[in-house]
Amino acid sequence: MNINIGRIVILVNDYDKAFEFYKQIFFAKKLYDETTPEGQRFLHISFSGNNGIGIWFLKTDSDNQKDKVGKQTAGQPTIVFYTDDIEPLYERLQKITWRLSKN
Repeated sequence: MNINIGRIVILVNDYDKAFEFYKQIFFAKKLYDETTPEGQRFLHISFSGNNGIGIWFLKTDSDNQKDKVGKQTAGQPTIVFYTDDIEPLYERLQKITWRLSKN
């Protein structure tokens, strides 16, 4: 299954939980994961067929940012995925999001 995306920046509360979600559903892999001496972490993930283009996760560092997690685009889509086989991807999304919601 091919899944393609452009670069996107997403505010998250937890890098590892965010990565686990994208890894389990969209087969994401880490391209870059480093923490600076000051404690800022940079996690860049990608998907098959994207040649290094993917998502940067940025951890919230203020209450204002925490309030924006999941609402960064005021109700508009944050990400658009293209795939050549939507049914298996949709089934995978349903199965894994249900399982993740139990944690």
